[in-house]
Amino acid sequence: ELTEEKLENLLNKDIPIRDLILKEISHMNPHLVNEIIEGIGNKIANTLTLTEKNILKERLLNIKEKILKREFKPTAYLINGEPITFSLFPLKDYEDFEKKEFDKVYKLVDYIYSYAFENALFTQKKNRLLEIIKTNMEKVEEKIKELDSQIKEGEEAETFRIKGEILILNQSSIRKGLEKVTFLNPYNPNEYIEIELNPSLSAIENAQKYFKKYKKLKRGISILKEYKSKLEEELFYLNSLEFSIENANSLSELMEIEEELEKEGYIKEKKEKIQKKVKKSEPYKFISSDGFEIYVGKNNKQNDYITFNLAKPEDIWLHTRGIPGAHVIIKTQDKEVPESTLYEAGALAGYFSKGRNSTYVPVDYTLRKYVQKPKGAKPGFVIYKNEKTIFAKPEEALRFLSQETKDSFKIRG
Repeated sequence: ELTEEKLENLLNKDIPIRDLILKEISHMNPHLVNEIIEGIGNKIANTLTLTEKNILKERLLNIKEKILKREFKPTAYLINGEPITFSLFPLKDYEDFEKKEFDKVYKLVDYIYSYAFENALFTQKKNRLLEIIKTNMEKVEEKIKELDSQIKEGEEAETFRIKGEILILNQSSIRKGLEKVTFLNPYNPNEYIEIELNPSLSAIENAQKYFKKYKKLKRGISILKEYKSKLEEELFYLNSLEFSIENANSLSELMEIEEELEKEGYIKEKKEKIQKKVKKSEPYKFISSDGFEIYVGKNNKQNDYITFNLAKPEDIWLHTRGIPGAHVIIKTQDKEVPESTLYEAGALAGYFSKGRNSTYVPVDYTLRKYVQKPKGAKPGFVIYKNEKTIFAKPEEALRFLSQETKDSFKIRG
């Protein structure tokens, strides 16, 4: 028990008073300790004046009295919805912060444990989803690498055609039984080409074999390039998912991405899904310096929503050119949008993309009515036309965010 006699003994120790209080009095909030020693400083206990000792005793015994009378004001202090500290008593240093007050101590304790659990679950799910994306990206990249090798081989098809033509042109001087011949390349007078032959075939028959290889490879290259194009689209899509996961701020955002991965076949769907009460995530909403609403999708589900549900045909749609990132919508309200708002939206598009750390990012913009989703396309994938391009500075979004979106923007650590 904290008595005046015990306090007197404590204050005679050769220890800084802040360390002394934290060590000797259980569960004391460090921020509350700062208030207790306010005006005195973190002096060595046995160097305190009598007045300073009496002030400390009074403050500590006052807290003891409040505890005995259960005069608590359980409070969580937050920044952008994220708790940063908790206390049973009001903290002067945090009086201007966002706060969540509770009428019972156990409710604050429940809140702390609930937050800690959700935070742990958030981190676990985030790491799991990133691992799934990484694994699939590596598979796709390996396939593209193999295709590049096959396409490179296929590009030798022209050589087979030329060899066939040379054999036709020089058939009269090629006798059966030869294993190889060398002739001048008719397309490059400075080059000689060595041509391997099947000794059992005539010059014409060998030429036909080369023409057949040429046609087969040409057909194959077309198929391989088409397949490669689809794989590159998939890689871009996976990159966009990776970006969304890395920048997710809530469990609900991650669960939306997880659901998308299930639908796209990257995660095996559970036979029986447990319904969890998780608040639906919302896209970012900003107000430009000219008063226009700007919406930014946090993931592909939200990108589709703001583009095809929230936006009207005459609203402006923005996206980083060739870089995975968020869809951005400027609500025009049938008014002309100033260049300042356009560049602010462009900065947001750059910031909420994989080009965030670049000095300048190319951002395409067009009217929403010129944006379409191809049939069967993956979430977030669109095609567009009549676009113009601006070069936006992602770092300018930071100033814009801090000025305009104190309540809606946060980055989870």
